[in-house]
Amino acid sequence: MLIELTIKRPQGSSSTMDGELYEFLPNNAGDHVCEVTNESHIKRFLYIGAYRAYDVVDKAIDIAKAEGATPVVVDYKDEPALLSDGMSDDEMQKYAIDVLGIDNPEDKEEIAEYAIEMLSLKLNKSKKAINMLKEVIDAQSPSDAE
Repeated sequence: MLIELTIKRPQGSSSTMDGELYEFLPNNAGDHVCEVTNESHIKRFLYIGAYRAYDVVDKAIDIAKAEGATPVVVDYKDEPALLSDGMSDDEMQKYAIDVLGIDNPEDKEEIAEYAIEMLSLKLNKSKKAINMLKEVIDAQSPSDAE
C-alpha cells in the first residue's frame, strides 16, 4: 500500500519500524510517499496522524482540475467505468508519470515492474507500452459497485 507522509521535507523523510527502513520521498506530484507491504506497519503508520493512505485516483482528479480539465463524474452504481476511459495516450502517459511515479511511460520493463510490485499484476510484455499502461491504470479503477 502506498502511504503518504503529509509532513514534507525538501529531501523527503525516513522512518524505521521493526528494523525496516521506509523512505518517504517526493513523487512527480510532489507528495511524499512510500510503499509499505507489512500489514502491521501499515496499521501503525495509519494510526499516526501525519500518515495516510495515498489515493492515486483522487490525486489524478486534483491534477486534472489544476490543469483546467473538467472532471467527469461517474455514478458507479449505474455503470462501472475504467479510469482510462476517455483518456488519450498522452493523458495516460502523463498520469503514469505524475500519479504513478513511472519515470518513462514508454519503458515496458518499468511498467511491468510497477504492475508486479504495486498491483501484483503480471503484464504481457509483447504488448505495446501504451496498452500495458492502460492495463495498469484500469487495474486501479473501481470494481463493479453493488
